Amino acid sequence: MLRSVNNNARIGIVMTNPRNYYMSSREQELIYWVYDVVVGNELIIDVPQEFLIRIEKNENEENIK
Repeated sequence: MLRSVNNNARIGIVMTNPRNYYMSSREQELIYWVYDVVVGNELIIDVPQEFLIRIEKNENEENIK
């Protein structure tokens, strides 16, 4: 997810309100919520909401162990 090798940050901050991302082709249409997130010193744009939910779920499962 992070482009820089020297970025060891484990916490990200959601910087924007959700917005719709729309992509279409002849076969399908995709519409989903995206956010901009700052992790360490990097801004990552258009992070899908489903990805953020999955990260949170995985982190919580690791805390159980």
